[in-house]
Amino acid sequence: AYPMTGPDASGYYSKTLKVNRCGAYRLQVRYKLSGVNSGNYIYYTDHAQRRDCAIVVSPKKALNLTMYEVNPLVVEARDSSEYGRSTFVDLVNTGSLGDQFGNSWPDVLNQGHYSSLGINMVWLQPIHPIGQEGQTFSPGSPYAVQDYWSVNPSLGRSNTSSGAMTEFQTFVSRMDTWNVGVMMDGTFNHCAPDAIMGQGAVDLGLPYSAGSKIREANYRWFAKKGYPGQVAGSIAEIAEAPDRNDFGDWNDVREFFFGSYDTLVKKKGNSYIDPTDGQQKYPDNANRQEFLLERDEFAGHTPTTREVWQYFSYYPIYWLEKTGHPKGTPKSQSYKGIDGLRCDFAQGLPSQFWEYTINKTRSLKWDFLFMAESLDGFKEVNGNKRHGVGYRSARHFDILNENSVFYWRGDFFGYDPNGGAGTPKTPTTYNTWKNFDDRRQAFDGVTLLNNLVSHDEVLPHNDPYRILYAYAQVAALDGTPMILYGQEGGLQNSKTGYAASEANFGTINANRNFANYETNFGKVIPNFKSWNHMTNLWANRDWTVQDLYGRINRARLNSPALRSPNVYYLSTTAGGYSDNIFAVAKYQQGDLNAGQQDVVFAFVNNNYRGSNSVAATFDLNAKVSGSDINYFGIDRNRNYNVKDLLADNSTSYVWTTNRTGADLIDNGLFVGLPNNAAGTGSYQAQYLQLVDVSAPSLSFVPPQFMTYG
Repeated sequence: AYPMTGPDASGYYSKTLKVNRCGAYRLQVRYKLSGVNSGNYIYYTDHAQRRDCAIVVSPKKALNLTMYEVNPLVVEARDSSEYGRSTFVDLVNTGSLGDQFGNSWPDVLNQGHYSSLGINMVWLQPIHPIGQEGQTFSPGSPYAVQDYWSVNPSLGRSNTSSGAMTEFQTFVSRMDTWNVGVMMDGTFNHCAPDAIMGQGAVDLGLPYSAGSKIREANYRWFAKKGYPGQVAGSIAEIAEAPDRNDFGDWNDVREFFFGSYDTLVKKKGNSYIDPTDGQQKYPDNANRQEFLLERDEFAGHTPTTREVWQYFSYYPIYWLEKTGHPKGTPKSQSYKGIDGLRCDFAQGLPSQFWEYTINKTRSLKWDFLFMAESLDGFKEVNGNKRHGVGYRSARHFDILNENSVFYWRGDFFGYDPNGGAGTPKTPTTYNTWKNFDDRRQAFDGVTLLNNLVSHDEVLPHNDPYRILYAYAQVAALDGTPMILYGQEGGLQNSKTGYAASEANFGTINANRNFANYETNFGKVIPNFKSWNHMTNLWANRDWTVQDLYGRINRARLNSPALRSPNVYYLSTTAGGYSDNIFAVAKYQQGDLNAGQQDVVFAFVNNNYRGSNSVAATFDLNAKVSGSDINYFGIDRNRNYNVKDLLADNSTSYVWTTNRTGADLIDNGLFVGLPNNAAGTGSYQAQYLQLVDVSAPSLSFVPPQFMTYG
């Protein structure tokens, strides 16, 4: 306990505490008032129903990531057969692997691909053996985990569990030497019906054998069918997942019981078929509203829930040890072993469980990253956006895998995910600002995953260049930009599933498709549950698209400003944001001369298909509040030039004549897209790095390609 000091001149009491370790903290503040309810403490609850304030202290590398989501069975598969699958050795091999029959596999992912694409973190879809009970595909959904403590035999060329483990360990070790992190995908909310206890239960000394099925060893590890807030009373009562009212059950998984807590939908009610989309759904009820409450209450442990919490909190530690980061590894070698965990359906588990797991893991690897899948967004109450399950997840995690993909697909582009023609939107910078500003307010500045698509979403447009230039926007904003495997090659949606959209969103090339698709909640997505491949895409990829993705990511990795959370949306000199040009300034610190920090102005055509030649003049006279200091460090008495980090030659100055700070402040910065000047390339995006050319002593020199650490 730390007593506050005060009161100050305004009557406030305060205490400043230094935090020395990354982790998930709770700050409980209480006070007494003289003569009022004498002896009773009043607890600070952030004006809501939370017990106390939560504080996230994240490793700085959370701001430095460029992420790449991969299904390792599919990304370098040769065909849609088990034999033609790709394995972990493919993802690090240089050169095409072959077999004794003369068959070869695509060689796409290797050191050169990761470095040229500017990727420093690979997010792997679940890598474990897949349960077979309830599956309708072969090999089945990787999110129906059968054994959390081994690697799917199919991910090794020998098709054995030991061979797959060795390949995975080699993969992680190789990625370590290439400065590329590895993020696993943890599905703790549910497992396959035929899941086994596995080695983790043995390591923890739990009274179960490794090979025993979890449901048979202890059915109390699972929630009760129809009443997820209660524990199952028998194997027959085990609930299908998830505990949601707004969509149907997943037949291939069963819901674990972590106790009774606020994020849980405690009672689902009777399901019905929605006539509008044919989906199984559940009625709204008081229990659904209850899961939106913010009391953050956990009803308490039973001996069984303690086992469940121990079991899953051990997961990241087990895999750290398996991949070269055992207990006692020096902090200076934190690059060794896996580097993060994407937590599937994180919003549906107790906040206290995540705090426990995060801090337990950080005791082994201090800069291990946790990313929460939390797709419900925020909830606004009386004008305050800091409510709802998304906000609750943001209170504990380093990165939030949130639902901004829906903004890009629906509000920015107007693409119909259910295969209709769609109605193209006229995108504006204001709408993008509003979308991201709402999220900054709602999530207290947590690092957002800035993705345009994922394994269970559709691409938001048929034109790979429209998607590319949208990526140029999210990569310039605060957050973690992410590419889905194939996106860099010009991947498009299913030609069959989205033919109706071609009139409004451009032609789909079937040679830039996956081989197999499935309909998932009305969306036609690449089938990650069946043997699949994308050889046509790799054979017919758009190398210009891939090159530009690489330029964007490498620019970000080399620019402290682009990685910084400091973002300033630029207005035109005529007033207001440009409807045609997305324009933001990124800077390191708002009170330093531009020669002492990195400053980048990012400009992207919002809709080059609507107008392939746009221009505007942007106001750079932005002052720090209550000061004469310019946010971007522009001094009226110094001289400046810019380099376009996305140009063919990113080291040359763009302006033939330097400009004074007074000129930039008084007259603004003119931008025309595309810039057809010699050496710049004809692109619809620019990242202009401001350079103080007055004196070499003040010239900022960016690092040469920063690693994720």
